[in-house]
Amino acid sequence: MVRKIQERTTPFGKTLTDLRVSRGLTQTQIAKMCGMAQSQWQLYESGTKVPMIKTLSWIMKCLHIEGDEKARLYEAYMREGDVYED
Repeated sequence: MVRKIQERTTPFGKTLTDLRVSRGLTQTQIAKMCGMAQSQWQLYESGTKVPMIKTLSWIMKCLHIEGDEKARLYEAYMREGDVYED
C-alpha cells in the first residue's frame, strides 16, 4: 500500500512555486540565482519559513517579478502573519 504524503504549503509558498515553475526553473537554479541554498528555497516554497522583507525584494528581482505578479506575491506574503522587516 502506498501512503500519500500530504504536501504542506501556504499561499505564499504556493505563489512562489507557481512563479518559479512558470519561468521553467528548478529550485536549485533559482536558489543559485538568488545566492542561497536550495534547502532554504525549499523551506520558503513549503511554507516552513517566510523570508524577511529584504530577502523577498531580492527574490522578486531574481525572478523579474513586476506588476500583477508582484502584487499577488506580496499579498500572499502579507497573509503569512509573521513577517519581519530587516
